[in-house]
Amino acid sequence: MLKFFQRFYRTDYMIAYRLVKQDIGISKNDKEKFIAFKNNKKYWYADPILYKLNNKIYMFYEAFNKKKNLGEIGVAIVIDNKLVDQQIILNEPFHMSYPFVFNVNNKIYMIPETSSVKKLLLYESVNFPYEWKLSKVLMDNIQLSDATILNHQDKLYLFVSKLLCPSPYSDELFLYTLDNEFNLLPHKNNPIITDNEFSRPAGRLLEYNSKLIRVSQDCSNGGYGKAIKFNEVIELSDTIYNEKNISTILPDDIPIKFHKKLTGTHTYSKCDDFEVIDVRYLVFDIKKLLTFFYRFPFKVIRKSKIAAMKLKGIE
Repeated sequence: MLKFFQRFYRTDYMIAYRLVKQDIGISKNDKEKFIAFKNNKKYWYADPILYKLNNKIYMFYEAFNKKKNLGEIGVAIVIDNKLVDQQIILNEPFHMSYPFVFNVNNKIYMIPETSSVKKLLLYESVNFPYEWKLSKVLMDNIQLSDATILNHQDKLYLFVSKLLCPSPYSDELFLYTLDNEFNLLPHKNNPIITDNEFSRPAGRLLEYNSKLIRVSQDCSNGGYGKAIKFNEVIELSDTIYNEKNISTILPDDIPIKFHKKLTGTHTYSKCDDFEVIDVRYLVFDIKKLLTFFYRFPFKVIRKSKIAAMKLKGIE
């Protein structure tokens, strides 16, 4: 019976933020409550990535256009510990999400998730944070997701997940180094992680207690965005990569005042004391209900005709 009613629900995401001096995944601080960055009738929001420039924090995010059924890229500014001045800054005729923003040689770039067109695209800012131009196709004819850049010990690394199977979901984590022209050199041990519980990135790498922490999402057992994992990077070089999990945050661990049960989380970001996370929940969809009852009589008639034809064949 429960499975029957589930068909009338859809999955939405929402971003939440708070001011805190500890990391949620490591301390599981539940004293400071998250505040909802509210969705509207046109969009729901996910994949928050924080970026700091000139002492100002910006949050880039996926704005999922419900009518077009694809993601666009938005930005909001942190002022007085609140997210304000939100607007759409980048949209294409294909789905975009996970807008990872970074700088190289005093230029600001973005790599959004564009796996639906089987390309890994690099955008350059021409009027930060509002205007962007396509700079380069980093990789083509391959489904890659959630590209995450790390500038570490004078080297530029790219972590990215490669889709193996969409249903049930399965992927692997690949690592590359980038030169000044953004040419990619694959790591010798690719794929560096094959376990779906840890492979897919979930935000910018963090410095915590002099340790480097890679954030990932739990996509185990065919699921997607079931939890967020914090993994300490033990070894990182051109020939070796090792990490160990040190903390996990489940949807129930997220302290937020919200009237719906949380069913997932898959992106986390922190800059100074400002912290953001996204959450997934179910929403009753009247359109799905109406569509079901509109199509139901036709399904009954079709099945009756098929049954009659079979019966006639027996006779």
